[in-house]
Amino acid sequence: MGTLQYARVLTPDPGGNRQVALAILDVPKGREPTWSPLHGEVLCNLGFGGGLGGGGCSPLADYFSRGPFTYGTSGSGGEQYTFVTGIASDDVDRMGLYLATGERVAVALTDNVFVAEVARTRFPARLVAYDRQGRVIGVENMAHDPLADPGPRHGGFGSG
Repeated sequence: MGTLQYARVLTPDPGGNRQVALAILDVPKGREPTWSPLHGEVLCNLGFGGGLGGGGCSPLADYFSRGPFTYGTSGSGGEQYTFVTGIASDDVDRMGLYLATGERVAVALTDNVFVAEVARTRFPARLVAYDRQGRVIGVENMAHDPLADPGPRHGGFGSG
């Protein structure tokens, strides 16, 4: 696919079983994989552990163009938790994950990589990034458990 420039596996929470693998690849034009049209310097990340995993790749130059962090979720229908993994820019000092119930979920952040787990029954949730002065510099809302079927919709099958 390309030339590997950097690779590392991090465990943001030493007491947990979630890890994040990072890789920077230089993908020449014309050698893009069939699953992605990306070329040039590409940052790939994969969150994994507990038999689950998920990730993706984005152009390195655009990685934080939408905000100071990116994240993904993983889990399965049989899991009680949704796992949140991601990468934070150097501007992020700490992360918080807040639930609609008022609870705060611990987010482990080490070397720009973070992990958290949310009980699937506790959504919606809000992932928040703070700078060194404690100011909010990024927010992502998770309206519902991304692993759950939200159920019948108006006008859909079984709506009457």
